[in-house]
Amino acid sequence: MGWSRLSRWLVGRTHSGRFSDSGSRRYIRCNDVSTSISPFSASGSGPGGNRRTPGDAVRSHHRADISRHDQCRRDSVRGPGPQRGWMIRRVASQKRHLAVSQSSENFLLFSYGDYFEPGNVRWGGLRFFNDDLIHPACGFPLHFHDEIEVVTIVVAGEIRQRQGAQPPVRLRPGDVQVLSSGSGVRHVETNECSGQVHLYQMGIFPREPGLMPSHTEAAFGAFPPPNELIAVASGQNKTGAIPMNADATVFVGSLEPYQMIEYQMVPDRCAFVYLTRGAMTVNGVDYEAGDQARIANEPEFMVGAIDHSEFVLVDVPTLGQTIRE
Repeated sequence: MGWSRLSRWLVGRTHSGRFSDSGSRRYIRCNDVSTSISPFSASGSGPGGNRRTPGDAVRSHHRADISRHDQCRRDSVRGPGPQRGWMIRRVASQKRHLAVSQSSENFLLFSYGDYFEPGNVRWGGLRFFNDDLIHPACGFPLHFHDEIEVVTIVVAGEIRQRQGAQPPVRLRPGDVQVLSSGSGVRHVETNECSGQVHLYQMGIFPREPGLMPSHTEAAFGAFPPPNELIAVASGQNKTGAIPMNADATVFVGSLEPYQMIEYQMVPDRCAFVYLTRGAMTVNGVDYEAGDQARIANEPEFMVGAIDHSEFVLVDVPTLGQTIRE
């Protein structure tokens, strides 16, 4: 099976029910009216710095013009190639894919659901990262996950999850959940409040397949401590983090103006940084809200704040999980 066919198989596996986390979650309310549009600019009031209205956007399909700090090429499925040398890539906020429906507005940072871009399937062990805004009385109807560690970080509002006969789980601002989907789990996610829910949801390939599904929640506070990196989910024994079945760690960070954090990398690891608020630099290159840094084969990198800034950092294996064929 060639790489192009394999990439499309990976993202489209949901339809056969064998690989669900390519997009089994549907962006619908009562009927599917979702469209795929890409914003013109990073200005505005929506999550990640963008105003999420169709008037500010254009229809788009695949986007392969991810900006680079260098000219390194990447493998479209297996993540960044370590043999190509040190690299940091900036992906501008305008390059995110915006899926809009009656129920939600969703920035998809990687191929997911109906959005497929061959060169943007994953970054090492990070399979997807979605920046979701869910409208009142709406949500994601019954959908299926398997063999993926789903980390949810709630920024604003309250999301309620239901899994079969289990008691519902409520996640509020500052709450984090790790859902180890293992052999498979179905659940519903709804916003039953009067305001919008803003959350980040990411999927990381597991360390060990076939485990029994489980979920764990913890409250970390709506405002991260300034000038620190806080591990909120980890399979690397990070103090205070929710354990997960993955060789990865998810951090949240907050920096006051002119403050810096240095992050040390180890071989065969890559990092993903999503700037959620403010303006900052990564190794001297400017980033705005909604921008991403995709980092591989760097022994270290420096994050510095221009304004008050908040971000999510994900540290994962460079090659991630072997793809099931």
